[in-house]
Amino acid sequence: HVTRRAPGNQSLRAGTQTSGALFARPDPVVRRFAQDVMRAVEAAVARLPHDPTHPFLSRSRDSLRFAGSWSVRLTGDGGHHVPHFHGAGWLSSAYYAALPSEMIEAPADSTAGHIQFGSPPATLGLDLAPRRIVRPEPGRLVLFPSYLWHGTLPFPGDGARLTAAFDVVAGPS
Repeated sequence: HVTRRAPGNQSLRAGTQTSGALFARPDPVVRRFAQDVMRAVEAAVARLPHDPTHPFLSRSRDSLRFAGSWSVRLTGDGGHHVPHFHGAGWLSSAYYAALPSEMIEAPADSTAGHIQFGSPPATLGLDLAPRRIVRPEPGRLVLFPSYLWHGTLPFPGDGARLTAAFDVVAGPS
């Protein structure tokens, strides 16, 4: 991740995002990482129940493929993602590659830098509390339905929070 400018049309604030499909890069380490996370996705999806009446669980799982992939570096002193959702995916993710020491050493009750789910952006004027807040840990892969509002809470310090993210779509082969 060497991007130096934040994209203007993305949800991140005080950080940068790679352009183009991260997993399409020819780097062997990136390719191996993509294969590893796809195996983790396939295992997680295999454990989900199938419910033909549910908008998420009714999807065919015959063919899983990446619909997009990127990395994000958020910086301390306010780096965060405003709540958003991913319209091009079925399943979305956050893989925590590196966290600043301020987050790793934070007290257990701190939510700085955590990902939260279910709370829409303030611009919608809806005062909905998050349904779940997940503490990031280096090496942790968090998977969630792409249609779910999610965002990152700001964190202090001068370190960086580096994540790899991707969307997966499912459908008949």
